[in-house]
Amino acid sequence: MSKDIYLNPTTDDIDLTNNRMSLTQTIEDLSRQKVLINLSTYRGELFYDIGAGIPYLKNDFNQRQLLTKGSKVALDVEIKQGILSREGILNLRKYNSILDGVTGVLTVSFEAQTKEGAIIEVSGIEI
Repeated sequence: MSKDIYLNPTTDDIDLTNNRMSLTQTIEDLSRQKVLINLSTYRGELFYDIGAGIPYLKNDFNQRQLLTKGSKVALDVEIKQGILSREGILNLRKYNSILDGVTGVLTVSFEAQTKEGAIIEVSGIEI
């Protein structure tokens, strides 16, 4: 299993409990982190990997814009693919998204199964 710097799931920032940085200890923590990072990355945003992330907005490196200009179905397909493409994710058991037409905020909740059989539940991510 690969490791990553552990992000506190409450703050989504580096966990510095006892003034120490730690690494992910389980495949569930690692997989959850990788999914959340991918969902919060706009395609074209990372100069070292312009294909990473979801094509929410159009930019110099991404000609597709799904948020506000694309269909919700196409957006859901990209998000589901973004979840399933992360290391350690076997399948998507549940998925729900709500797009607020006024604010343009997309709220996503899902349940995914890791290759080890553990279930990762994420609810209320706002994009």
